[in-house]
Amino acid sequence: NLAWRLGLGHLLQQPLLAISQILAFALILLSMALVVLLRSELLDNWQQQLPDNAANHFAFNILPQDKDAFAEQLTHISPHVARFYPMTPGRLTHINQEPVLQHLPEGSRAIQTMQRDLNLTWSSALPDNNSITQGVWWGEAQPTQLEISVEHELAERLFLNLGDTVRFNIAGQLIDARVSSFRTVDWGSMQPNFFVIFSPGVLEQVPYTWITSFYIPSEQDIALRELNRQYPAVSLLRVEAILKQLRSILGQVS
Repeated sequence: NLAWRLGLGHLLQQPLLAISQILAFALILLSMALVVLLRSELLDNWQQQLPDNAANHFAFNILPQDKDAFAEQLTHISPHVARFYPMTPGRLTHINQEPVLQHLPEGSRAIQTMQRDLNLTWSSALPDNNSITQGVWWGEAQPTQLEISVEHELAERLFLNLGDTVRFNIAGQLIDARVSSFRTVDWGSMQPNFFVIFSPGVLEQVPYTWITSFYIPSEQDIALRELNRQYPAVSLLRVEAILKQLRSILGQVS
């Protein structure tokens, strides 16, 4: 009909403008589709894959002198408490005696990561939901030198190899360690996870706090608030509140 002929004629008269307009509308529709996918599929599917009693709270900044008492009281109100991990911040400064920013190629995705502190821990046992992809875990045996296990994707971005020597600045102390293994980490397990894990024996001498995650039924919220009042230094992170805020942001964007 006439309307279609006029419309097509106008598009053919200015093809570059028509193409740019079509691309603009296509990008808008793609963006809307991505928002809908994030809002209704990814978050819901992820939550459905979690077990019924998956951790819905994280507790960190637990002081060493409060750790045992806090853990004991937490077991009375939570049926599922994850393992407690010591945690201290540290910055990777050198790889094989070379400054890390010089070691990385220009434009590397790891540069921003290396410009901030990493949360570090130590453990004799391999954490749950972690598996060794290369190298050997030290286990209960005390290694002859300080060793670390690195999350495998971070190791790839840093171009690390087994046996490399790395240096961390931890609380003003320069600490060298040898890379002994690479790990895969299930970041969706709702448990404390770390990019770098040290073997025991050295980091115990630097300031640190403890971190854990746990599941709290809704009927225990009052008991949790009372526990938080007893230990005001402990920071509690409620996963459900973060997801609710994320859904709200996605709703506003859509």
